[in-house]
Amino acid sequence: MLHHEPAKHTSTLLLLSHAGTKIGSKGWQFVVPLLLLRFTPGGDDMSAPALYGLAVFIATFVFGPAVGGWMDRTPRWRVVQAGIFLQTVAVVGALLVLYMLTTAQAEAPKHELTKLPWALLMAMILCGVVEGLGALVSSVTVKKDWVPTVWDAADPALTTINTAMANIDLMAEILGPLAAGAALAYLGGVLGFVAVGAANAGSFVIELGLLRAVLDRNPR
Repeated sequence: MLHHEPAKHTSTLLLLSHAGTKIGSKGWQFVVPLLLLRFTPGGDDMSAPALYGLAVFIATFVFGPAVGGWMDRTPRWRVVQAGIFLQTVAVVGALLVLYMLTTAQAEAPKHELTKLPWALLMAMILCGVVEGLGALVSSVTVKKDWVPTVWDAADPALTTINTAMANIDLMAEILGPLAAGAALAYLGGVLGFVAVGAANAGSFVIELGLLRAVLDRNPR
C-alpha cells in the first residue's frame, strides 16, 4: 500500500495516462488502413491495408515472446521509456511516409500512378510493427506490473483500478475512431491523418510525464 501519497492520486494519474494513450492509439489504428488506400491509384484496392494488417499481426506474434523476455530483465522505467519511444518514432515515421507518398504522387507521370509504391508500403508496415510492439510493451508494463505493485492482491482497490482500465479500453474503442473520423471528415484525408498522428504523439509525451509522476510517488 502507499504510505506517503494517497492511493487515489496514483490511480488518477494511471487512469489519465491510460485513457489518453488508448484513445489516441485506437484513433491511429482506425486511420492507418484508410490512409493505405492512398497507396493504390483508384483508392479502392484493399491489398495494401490487408498486407499491413497481416504483417503487423505476424510480427507482434513472432517477436512478442522475445520482447517479453527483455522486459523481465530490464528496469521497469526503462521499459516504459522504450515503449513510448517506439510508438513515437513509429507515428512520426508514418507521417514522413505520407509526406513522401503525397510528393511522389504529385510529381509522378500519369502512367506511373498505376504502380504500387512498394518501398513506401514496406516503410509504413515497418512503422506499424514498431508501433504495435511499443504499445504492447507500454500496456503490459503498466497493467500487469505497475498496478499489482502499487496495490496488493488483497486490496479491493486493485479490482477497482483493473475494472476502470478495462472500461477505458472499451470506451477508447468508440471514442478513438469517432474522433479520428471527425478529423478526417473536417480536415480531409492528409491533414486529418496528420492531426490524428500529432495528437497521438502528443499523448505519448503526456503519458511519459504522468507515469514519471507515478514512479516518483511509488519508488518500489
